[in-house]
Amino acid sequence: MKNKMKIIVTGDDFGKSENVNNAIEFCHNTGILTSTSLVATGEAFESAVNISRRNPRLGIGVHLAIDNFDSISRQPSTIINPLTNRFYSPEVAIRNVKKFKYRSPDLIKEYCLQIEKVLNCGISITHLDHHHQLHLYWPVLEAMIKVAKRYKIPYIRSQKLLLHRKHTLYKIIYRLIHQLYLKARLATTDGYIEFVNTEFGKMYNKLIKLFNSNYRIVEIMMHPCSEKEHEVSFLTDKRVIQLMKSCTLVNYGNI
Repeated sequence: MKNKMKIIVTGDDFGKSENVNNAIEFCHNTGILTSTSLVATGEAFESAVNISRRNPRLGIGVHLAIDNFDSISRQPSTIINPLTNRFYSPEVAIRNVKKFKYRSPDLIKEYCLQIEKVLNCGISITHLDHHHQLHLYWPVLEAMIKVAKRYKIPYIRSQKLLLHRKHTLYKIIYRLIHQLYLKARLATTDGYIEFVNTEFGKMYNKLIKLFNSNYRIVEIMMHPCSEKEHEVSFLTDKRVIQLMKSCTLVNYGNI
């Protein structure tokens, strides 16, 4: 008999705002959301910590960030804009990562501070992922693997985006190489999927396609909040909840 597929349903940006926090808790308690990733420097960090304490079945990862949010380390480094003493904008950060302008020790130091802030709240970290998926770039992935090993965090989000038709051959090969590199050094899933469409039917059909595949462990990545009400509705829809009974819902901590 074929084993049931294991699915992790993650809500990113936990701690970003009360809006996001409330949506994640709601989707966890009334829907299929099993996991989230916490922004250490989010403005609603303390609220997110309290939510995690009253929802022990919600897996908590760390949503590492080097853009958008504040840095913990204020010391001069390659990842800090000297004009603002903050992270660079997302556009500049992505460009800098692509051009290998960020020193690995600077990335590692900031990541360690973010992880330690979460650990100091008594949270057991299930996995690491990255804001804007910057771990798809080599310098960030290498730094994340090093800090994951340092803190004995067993999982990093996969490099492989599943059921995505718009990827060029170059991107497919690029992600595959990264996925193999990651899997040789740390645990990860077979891949992840994301829903960028607001139409329920298309999201539902994508889920059915996933169930018809041969993957063993897959992460569904979402960003529930009031601005993305379609995601909240999807995660709590009775038809989706019923469909999910054909798989095993897990988080990174109980795979």
